[in-house]
Amino acid sequence: MRENSIRRAVREGRAALGTGLKEFASRGVPRIIELSGFDYCMIDMEHGAFDLETIADLAGWFAATNVSPIVRIHKGFIHHIPLLLDQGIMGIQISGVDNAEEARAIVREAKYPPIGSRGMSGMGPHTGYRSYGNRYQTEYAPWANENVILCPSIESLEGLKNVDSIAAVEGIDMIAYGHSDLSGALGIHLQLDHPRFKEVMTEMNLVAYWRATRWPEHCRPLGERDFECF
Repeated sequence: MRENSIRRAVREGRAALGTGLKEFASRGVPRIIELSGFDYCMIDMEHGAFDLETIADLAGWFAATNVSPIVRIHKGFIHHIPLLLDQGIMGIQISGVDNAEEARAIVREAKYPPIGSRGMSGMGPHTGYRSYGNRYQTEYAPWANENVILCPSIESLEGLKNVDSIAAVEGIDMIAYGHSDLSGALGIHLQLDHPRFKEVMTEMNLVAYWRATRWPEHCRPLGERDFECF
């Protein structure tokens, strides 16, 4: 069982570096991403046209690398989360999360009991085709609960208002933001140097710092209550 590369980066005291896939899904892509030095790859099922079979193929190819595949979906499709994870996907980014109840619903789909209610499907791509038998619940499920990364994306004023309560939900590992939708909701679409957008980034990064001390790859802490982005 492979440790999630995002968790590995945090354990090693460094930021996890990621990239994304939206158009290309050939078998060589995961290896190219690994050789480029990335820790994880976000596969876009929100704005991209990848189907489930393509996602399953990518998950299998990523399994031969040290890069963890993360799939991005819209919150309207969280019922697909268990199916995606059963293909060997190592994390889910969920767009448009607005409140803690939506975050809890995501956790229920993605985590095994006692944290969530994900069904146990026996051996398959997610277990490396190993059979855990009656050890599934005591050996594999705790490992999966630790290594499957859940990352709500804040993209609205409501989500921004509730970001702290979203981050506080047990089972949520990271917080992302949709810079296009969020800046649009603020009335400053793609004005990423606007003082109000920078203020929002400060608020969100401080929430992440207080809750988990996990930072995006483009930010680093300067002290207990400050940070810089580059």
